[in-house]
Amino acid sequence: MEEDALLTGDPGERRAPRASPKRVDVTTEEDGDRHRCPRRRGAMLVLWRCCGQELMLGPQWHLLLITYAVVLTVSICVDGWVLSSRHTTERVVGWILTGFVLACLTALGLGDPGVVHTHAAPVGDFSSYCDTCRSFRPIGAIHCNDCQVCVAGYDHHCPWSSKCIGAKNMVFFNLFLGLLFILMVYDGIEIALLLAKG
Repeated sequence: MEEDALLTGDPGERRAPRASPKRVDVTTEEDGDRHRCPRRRGAMLVLWRCCGQELMLGPQWHLLLITYAVVLTVSICVDGWVLSSRHTTERVVGWILTGFVLACLTALGLGDPGVVHTHAAPVGDFSSYCDTCRSFRPIGAIHCNDCQVCVAGYDHHCPWSSKCIGAKNMVFFNLFLGLLFILMVYDGIEIALLLAKG
């Protein structure tokens, strides 16, 4: 009797050994090209990979560029032209706020939202199965139809940041929204003060 063969109830009947689960990878490259960039992870494009971190663009990258353009255009108009007669400190504060908004947008738009790596068998707290990714995923991970990946801590897909908002980029999303609100209020107050002085 072979060691790998398993006996069923009948001594003359044998089953073939069970194959060990093979890891399913959503990328299209061969094994030798896994670390080559750019490459795809679902519908997202991985631009750079280092130390376990990945910089990736989502499928609506053109809307991310529009978001940059809107923030910069409003800041140039308000802080550059409208407030040109105001004190330099007020303009510098506006540009610093704009810089923080753009930094958070960059971290949000290029960061990993919490993409779940694929697993052919349940591991640890991995409990549900995604038919689209053909992989087990942890509790709370949801498949995003736009990005074509499962995302841990999935909140929603934001086309203006070009990707999902999940566990790993939720902080940058909240910072972006908060700082954008502060920038809008600051610019609004500055414009109101300018108009009040006439």
